Amino acid sequence: MRLLHLSDVHGTPMGQEVLPRLVRELEVDAVVLTGDITHFGPPEYASELASSCDVPMLAVLGNCDPPEVAD
Repeated sequence: MRLLHLSDVHGTPMGQEVLPRLVRELEVDAVVLTGDITHFGPPEYASELASSCDVPMLAVLGNCDPPEVAD
């Protein structure tokens, strides 16, 4: 099993652009995203990021993520 670990994407557009490309190019089976997904931004960013790749994602909230991101 090949995992891709990312952290601190902070709600940047780059995250949504780079993540799907890395998933494809590295042929990963799942993504592990460890915190600071949104940088206090809208929770929708997290769901958009998760849906931008076609593999399962496990995410952990960081200190810059509002609790709504977990939903």
